[in-house]
Formats: sequence, structure tokens, C-alpha cells
Amino acid sequence: MKKTYLILILFFFPLWAFSQTDDYLLKTAEEFLLKRDYETAARYFREYLEINPKSADAHIGLGGIYIEKKIYDSAYYCFDKAVTLDPKNSRALTSRASTLLLFGKYKEAYRDLTESLKYDTTYMSTYVTLGTYYVLNNEIQKAYDVFNKALSINPNAIDIYMNRGALNLQLDKYTDALTDANKILEIDPNNVKATYLRGTIYRYLKEYDKAMVDYEKAISLEPNNGEIYVRRGILYLDMGEYQKALEDMEYGYKLNPELKAQTENFYKEVLEKLK
Repeated sequence: MKKTYLILILFFFPLWAFSQTDDYLLKTAEEFLLKRDYETAARYFREYLEINPKSADAHIGLGGIYIEKKIYDSAYYCFDKAVTLDPKNSRALTSRASTLLLFGKYKEAYRDLTESLKYDTTYMSTYVTLGTYYVLNNEIQKAYDVFNKALSINPNAIDIYMNRGALNLQLDKYTDALTDANKILEIDPNNVKATYLRGTIYRYLKEYDKAMVDYEKAISLEPNNGEIYVRRGILYLDMGEYQKALEDMEYGYKLNPELKAQTENFYKEVLEKLK
């Protein structure tokens, strides 16, 4: 389960969700994007593009919706169009780089990221994506260096703490991961991802009561997030409560069927324990 926490894919959303605009259609589209009402957001983005087809922000927003829907070719097309329209737009360059990483085109992604940093050294999503690039290339120290540099620029950058914490968890650096998760929750006490990240850290530390508290809080904040139920199910497995484990995992799979392939070994273990 820990390996599924890999940085970019899990924490992709902030790349395109925020831009500065007073335009009603574009602002409304981004509000619906933040609410994860993708159909409505897409409609507003398309309406705006009919009026202003050269809007890089609208193409970025529409590309973000395609990412959420896992229509990656269309997402790339939107991000590429945004870069063509505005070659110095760091959001466009970083978003295209993120899609290139999904396609395994690491050199092209790195080129976009270095370009992005030429134009804006304060855009945190570029550091998130660059750190991911280094992780995927197994250059772990460089990933840490990127995250640490970002935090020297913005000490309250939640996305950076999140990704550094996830990397620490991957590398079994539980104390460091816990420090990062706690820092996020100091800044944003109701951050769902940080809450269940911390729950997962506590599970690895075998502090099951604390893990349960965090998972239950995360569920109360986001009751339709299948991943949290699956993670709590794995916690129940560790605690020997196999029926509860089965119920949580199957409910999580119902909410998000893709999780089953990622956690199949845990699920099989639960079924074996219940025989």
C-alpha cells in the first residue's frame, strides 16, 4: 500500500486549480473544478474558450479535468495548447511536464520544468513535479533538495510537505514523515490527505489507536473517498479484526474500483484469515 502513495499522481490536483482572474466564466469554472464538479467546470471552460480561444488558463483548467478523468491524451493536448499560447506560463509548462511524466517522457518533462523555473521561482507545483521527476529517476537526494529549496522559499507550502512526507514514508523514515504530516495539520487542521497520511504513518509505527483516530476523522471529512476506507481496512487487518477489514475494503473498492488492483495482496490475506 505504501508504494501507491507515490507523490505526483496522488497530489496532482493543485497544479491547475488556481489562477488569478476576474473573468466570471473562468472564475466560475475554477470554482466548480475545486468542488470536483467536473462536468459543470468543463462546460464553463468551454464557454469561455468560445469567447476567448487564446486563454491559456482555460486550456489548463480543461486539461486538469481530463487528468481527473484519466483522459491523458486530451489533457496533454490542452496543456500543450496553453504552452503554445503562452510559452512563459509556468502553470502551463508544469502541467505539461506532469503529463509527460505520466507518459514516461522524462527528458521532455525535465526540459519543461527547467523552463518553468526560469519564469517563476515561486510556483510550488513546479517543485512538486521536479521532485517527482527525480524520484522516478531514482535520484532521491535531489528530490529532497528540491523539496527543501521550495520550503526555504515558502515555509507554509502544504503540497511540498505532503510530497516530502510521502517520500519519507516510502523510504521508511517514519519520524520525518510524521513531522511533515503534523506540519501540514498545523497549517490546515482539516486537510484530508495529511490526516490519512498521518494515519498510515501511525499504522507503520504500530500506534493503531492513533491511526484509527486519523482515519475516522478523514472519513468524516471526506466520506466518499474510497482510499481511506481501504487504508482503514488494512489497519483492521493489522489489528486482527478481519470482518471489519473486509467490510471497509469492499466498501472502498465500491467507491473506487481501481484500488483493488493496488491492494490485492491485503484483500487476499483478509479472505484467507476469514476462512
